[in-house]
Amino acid sequence: MTEFKKYPSSIGVPILKMKEFLDTKDTKQRLAMETGVPIDSTDNQLADWIFCTRTVNPNVQACIKGDVKTGFEVVKRVLDIMADKNVFKFNLITTLESAKINLAEIQK
Repeated sequence: MTEFKKYPSSIGVPILKMKEFLDTKDTKQRLAMETGVPIDSTDNQLADWIFCTRTVNPNVQACIKGDVKTGFEVVKRVLDIMADKNVFKFNLITTLESAKINLAEIQK
């Protein structure tokens, strides 16, 4: 619990790998372990996390983090899980990519 409290940001690790994740000191290894929280019908750990978090602190602000690699089906599934747990207010976190703009082409 003490080690878990040190992480103020998101952790995307299945619960069975949480102890190993928290015990790992190497940042690269830790990043490799973050495969996401299971959301399938047989192991919906996201729903469990939401339920437990809201039970402990109903005022907690939920966040969804994704990037360009995240498929629409996954985003829809996460939104459905949030709705099932009556979470309709949340922050959406994305990674913006820089793009080069050629003004000459735009002005044509």
